Amino acid sequence: MIIYPQFNPTEDSKSGESDYEKLSNLICLSIKEIENSRLNVFDYETFYHSSLGTVVADTEIDKIYKNMMQVAVSLGYPDSNKLRIKSDKQWAAILHQQMAITRNEASKAGVWNALSCHYMPNLVAWRWPEKNNNNVKAPSSRWITQDNRRHAFARLWWRAELLADHENKDDIYHLLDLLGEDEIADITERPSLASHNKLCLLIAKYQTKNKLEREIFRNALKIIGLRLGIHDIDALEVTGEFEKFINNCFADSI
Repeated sequence: MIIYPQFNPTEDSKSGESDYEKLSNLICLSIKEIENSRLNVFDYETFYHSSLGTVVADTEIDKIYKNMMQVAVSLGYPDSNKLRIKSDKQWAAILHQQMAITRNEASKAGVWNALSCHYMPNLVAWRWPEKNNNNVKAPSSRWITQDNRRHAFARLWWRAELLADHENKDDIYHLLDLLGEDEIADITERPSLASHNKLCLLIAKYQTKNKLEREIFRNALKIIGLRLGIHDIDALEVTGEFEKFINNCFADSI
């Protein structure tokens, strides 16, 4: 199993400046200044790994970073961020395919904190520019978070993990293009749904085909969540009634 460095900043200060202070100061810099400071702000000795597995080499993380940088540059980095949202799908595919991590590893906030604060801070700053960045008092949840649904990179990996359509040989991540931002969030940010890939996939395919209005779509997701309390997902899949179950929930939401 591949394991990644983890970083969880603290308010403790052994060198005159805490991790949070360092990060707040970093965010206030220009994107190019952040890029030039990459890998040099935090003491790598404060990072840690899980006890079991093969520690990924920094060279492998750098390959991922360079591929993501290519995407950003093609979309105007560093001077323009007007097209930055278009990086989401491409970054999601890169992270999901090249990190080669398990769900268990991906569930650890420290893994993503290390990427955002140490390895790829300039990409976070470009994709999620801070408002009034000269007055940043604390980093947002795009940088540091225990909630992977909000983190700049974690959210992308989990979207790719939950909505990867391996039956589509041309582009297994095509649903990330076909669904709107709100629709993706509605599916992937609900714990009751996100625990089962096929469930997310069937919901996504239904929505891309039928294009329900947001209110109806969200109502359907609530119905699905409620009914999952009395239905066994594994049993629905074994008996071949999974898709029928989803269709009925959507039909009852209209």
